[in-house]
Amino acid sequence: MAERAKRENGLILFVCHEPLYSLAARSLAEHCNELLITTREKGEVWQPEHFKERNAYQCSLVSLPLFLGAIPIRFPYLTPGPAKVDAWRERLSGDKNLKVGLSWTGRSDHPRNDLRSVPIFPLASVLKDIPGVTFYSLQREHPDQARTASLIDFTQELASVNDTAALVSNLDLVIGIDSMTAHLAGALNVPAWVLVDVCPYWGLGKA
Repeated sequence: MAERAKRENGLILFVCHEPLYSLAARSLAEHCNELLITTREKGEVWQPEHFKERNAYQCSLVSLPLFLGAIPIRFPYLTPGPAKVDAWRERLSGDKNLKVGLSWTGRSDHPRNDLRSVPIFPLASVLKDIPGVTFYSLQREHPDQARTASLIDFTQELASVNDTAALVSNLDLVIGIDSMTAHLAGALNVPAWVLVDVCPYWGLGKA
């Protein structure tokens, strides 16, 4: 998209919510003319003053491959802060096992969250007996569940998506439902196994 905008004398304005901003700024700033934080609702059209003399279009980031006919081929395409990545690498250096992150539910206000989520306790009871593997919680909203399931949990230290990305970058594998965590792992080029429900709505116009 950046290459096309440059070729056609266009401008790119990237707008995201605050928890995503630091990771987006580090990863995408060189490709965008401007990055902004928004509190606007999904789907709300917004056109800055200096864009009003141009033909302006708004598109969800995950819809770009549909319009461009391609997906990113350069991985990773998101880059967490190197200092944070190094700090987590040092903290996890004593763990010689395969390091696997788990994510078992998404936002509680997601209309399909009950259908895409999995109960952590039966899952953890099976996984805990696998030798040579350490399981880390990536579920920031449920430290009580992570603790009961005997997962290593650093999520209360993750204040932003950039922090989560730095931790995920030091894992060997992420296993999770179809939520931001799985997409983040893919963008960081970390192997991910995704648990999808009976209607993953890939290719459907509306979920």
